[in-house]
Amino acid sequence: MASLGRQVNTTALSAATCATERATVAPGSRPAAAQTSRVATEDLPDLTRRELEILQLVAEGHSNTQLAKMLWVTEQTVKFHLSNIYRKLDVPNRTAASAKANSLGLLERVDGDGTVPSTWTGAAG
Repeated sequence: MASLGRQVNTTALSAATCATERATVAPGSRPAAAQTSRVATEDLPDLTRRELEILQLVAEGHSNTQLAKMLWVTEQTVKFHLSNIYRKLDVPNRTAASAKANSLGLLERVDGDGTVPSTWTGAAG
């Protein structure tokens, strides 16, 4: 292996790397990778995982009957969850709920399989 002619001081390199990271992220803010949502987590409604799952499916255009079959619950249970979603989002119907969820970035927080990513703690089980 060829030598570079001088040795790298790993302590200095580590300190320089940390200093660069501190310089690129303002105090009190999060790194760019963590700033993927449009709204701070504290400002999001406290929706359960199931409510987020139903909200995602509603936004995809599924009916209450379809939701009940897909989720192995009764249609009444779907209506119960939707009622909670409407109340928490302060909206009158599924169309408004979908629009508000989209504007808050909630739909982006649900994985393609309808589950909430484990890295997001904004939802209560």
